[in-house]
Amino acid sequence: MADTVEAKVTHKSPARAAAIYDAWLDPRQIRLWMGAALKQNGLAGEMLACGTDPVVGGAFLFTDRRDGQEARHWGHYRHLDRPRKIVFTWITSDAAANDPSKVTLIIEPDPDGPGAVVTLYHEMLAKWDEHRERTERSWRQMLEQVDVLLAKP
Repeated sequence: MADTVEAKVTHKSPARAAAIYDAWLDPRQIRLWMGAALKQNGLAGEMLACGTDPVVGGAFLFTDRRDGQEARHWGHYRHLDRPRKIVFTWITSDAAANDPSKVTLIIEPDPDGPGAVVTLYHEMLAKWDEHRERTERSWRQMLEQVDVLLAKP
């Protein structure tokens, strides 16, 4: 991707790598943690659709309601290596469909404990640099909500 910037978030999780990996691909789990992250971000968190085809080349679509409108997030899985790595495109508008962002999720065992260290890289066009901090905050909230979900019995 030419002229890009990168948002980066590193998060220590008490959950094991395989559980985190699965939570990013299972629509039932995504619906829960993404809805909670949206609420944490001051939005309604009403998930309208959540579908995945978790194979390389497979697509995903997540939609939620924002101010009476449907917000869509979609893309394709580019790399899947359970439980270590997920790479996907990230698209939020038809205008961005031809030049999508790329998100890389690296999940490694925590050297200090039983959990994992998750590092998320979001590579996006440089024109979105002013949104980098907000993007990092949103991804951080998603990672935190994955922890909340996985901590439930």
